Amino acid sequence: MYVTEADGSRSNVSMMAYYPEDEGFSVADYWEMCRPHYEDALPGFTLLSVTEDEKIGDRNATVYVYTYTLGGVTYKTRQAVCVYSTMIYTLTYTALPDYYDSHLPEVERMQAQVTFRSPFKKE
Repeated sequence: MYVTEADGSRSNVSMMAYYPEDEGFSVADYWEMCRPHYEDALPGFTLLSVTEDEKIGDRNATVYVYTYTLGGVTYKTRQAVCVYSTMIYTLTYTALPDYYDSHLPEVERMQAQVTFRSPFKKE
């Protein structure tokens, strides 16, 4: 995880893994599972864009960009999602909208540098 308060942007980047129970779970399946939770938990949730020709490291990824408001503060989030072996991986960047673009090149470099080293196997 990366977090900065130095510039007041409330920027953070995190990477998470999700181990689905079902074989063949796709990025679209993951988004359809998560989206209702985002809509319920994040006031004012608004999906701004979906880009399907991205990468996390060498893996094909879809990027979802959305905004929401918590405690009267609006946030802009970029969530890149990919499949590797049987796992779903998300690289999520959040910042205040006025600072979002200023950190985007760093986030894209982080995303490009991800290396998947060994596949997880279901037993």
